[in-house]
Amino acid sequence: MKTNWRIELPLLLLIAAMFAAALVIWPVAPDRIPAHWSFDGSVDRWGGKIEGLLGIPLLALAIYLLMRYLPRIDPGRANYARFGGAYTAIRAGIVILMAVVYAATLFGYSYVVWRADPEKQPPPARGAGGTSRTRRTKKGPPGTEPGGPEVEPPQRRARTGSSHRRGRRGGP
Repeated sequence: MKTNWRIELPLLLLIAAMFAAALVIWPVAPDRIPAHWSFDGSVDRWGGKIEGLLGIPLLALAIYLLMRYLPRIDPGRANYARFGGAYTAIRAGIVILMAVVYAATLFGYSYVVWRADPEKQPPPARGAGGTSRTRRTKKGPPGTEPGGPEVEPPQRRARTGSSHRRGRRGGP
């Protein structure tokens, strides 16, 4: 396939713009960045700077290069000439989609982290570097919070004889 620079140059500029955005944001970004949001818009996973700012641009570049040079190593490379226009459109669509996802990620990142809401700030790091998932804790029944009244745990019923087998046989 011949290189059509009218199509390739905008795609390369879009990927370069993603890296430029990461470069601009890098100095002011905290060490922990939202990496995943739930359906209600709350952050449910945090990552480091590399994952948060460079993950999507690196993935977009890898997909672009793979799809750009795949026709040269594919044993059925002669067939690409028949659907070259559709293949180029799919490749362009994937890069554009990745850029839109990256823009939405940066917008969500700035909305969550850079506003002055202390509840939305990243939780403190739990180790020496790397990414970590946030821990979800379940609240127990009322009165079991730390500092609350003591509640005795329920007693277990002792099993005697073969009574535990009756349920399997369907007997009373």
